[in-house]
Amino acid sequence: MPTTLSISDYVTAHAAVIPGSEILARWESRIFASGLHTRGRAGVASYLGQYGKGIRPPKLIQFARLADIKGCPELAAGFWEHAFFLETGERATLGPTSAEPAARLVVPALKESFGQLPQLLTAVDEEEALRLASQPGIGIQEKKNGCRLLTKTVGERVTGGNKLGLLTAVPLPVADDLLRLGDADFDGERIGATYHVFDLLEQHGADLRGRGFLTRYRQLVALFADYGEVDAIKLVPVVTDPVEKLRFITELKQAGKEGFVLKRLDAPYVSGASPTQWKFQFRASASFIAGEANPNGRRSVQLFVLRADGTRRDLGFVTVPPSAEMPRPGDIVSVRYLYVHAGSTGKLHQPVFEGIRPPGDAEAGDCLEAKLKIVAADDE
Repeated sequence: MPTTLSISDYVTAHAAVIPGSEILARWESRIFASGLHTRGRAGVASYLGQYGKGIRPPKLIQFARLADIKGCPELAAGFWEHAFFLETGERATLGPTSAEPAARLVVPALKESFGQLPQLLTAVDEEEALRLASQPGIGIQEKKNGCRLLTKTVGERVTGGNKLGLLTAVPLPVADDLLRLGDADFDGERIGATYHVFDLLEQHGADLRGRGFLTRYRQLVALFADYGEVDAIKLVPVVTDPVEKLRFITELKQAGKEGFVLKRLDAPYVSGASPTQWKFQFRASASFIAGEANPNGRRSVQLFVLRADGTRRDLGFVTVPPSAEMPRPGDIVSVRYLYVHAGSTGKLHQPVFEGIRPPGDAEAGDCLEAKLKIVAADDE
């Protein structure tokens, strides 16, 4: 029976899809490198002829969305039409008036520089964290566990940068909300399609990096107050009162949060390692190299780190929840854990899978045995 869904309705229903890192990489290596983006529907036919075996609608939709963002409407139409055919069994032609995204995103080429590194945190132990928290010139924010994201908005153009200082994708809902806030540079963490902003670096061309953190933060609060609620962007609160800071830390720990960040209130923003911002995590979190899936059929994957001599150390398995994508061997994954059992064969204690790290956010060289939190048996 013919479907009642038109292809234009199909496009509208999937207009919020965010192209993933895999699609971005394939665009660069397969579509852009071969000039297929200039050939419209013929480019789609060529791509599917070379790489389309077994391709399913979700990936085709991401290619279509990316082609829309890149300003290649004919290429986008070809991907939309093939996705529609696979999903409904019907052939249909998409007209030339497909929806444009509100924001003109800068979609990154591989290893392209964003032009700035974020301000990086210095890890401290609990004793030092509490000592710093007791000082009047230190503010505290909840530590968010996502992917670091710097953003720059100029006119209708939105650019994102990752922890390594490279261009990275900005989710479309976030980009649309950034446009509402006007020309500004932010620092924050992306968790899914939500951007948790904790610092304002530039506004309307005025560089704020040399001002103290509290001054920048107050201007950030004022900016949000002027524009009201923005669905995909959340402001990370800061606590400065000495009594409230200790209460806040207790609440974070009781709520099972990852930890907290301490910031000197009068310090300017600097790229790279910082002597004025610190972090404390209640549970350790680290990056691991994914190995093979558990051979017994359970939904879990083996984890490895690199020893000082470059060999791999096995840290055991972590369960991957049904809602998460299953890592492939070689993927870099983020895992929270209480500690690692002491000894050369010690394994992770109570590991919790957090997700696959996107390209550019972490690499195998970050997965080091020396970074692990190891606890001897009599301390467990």
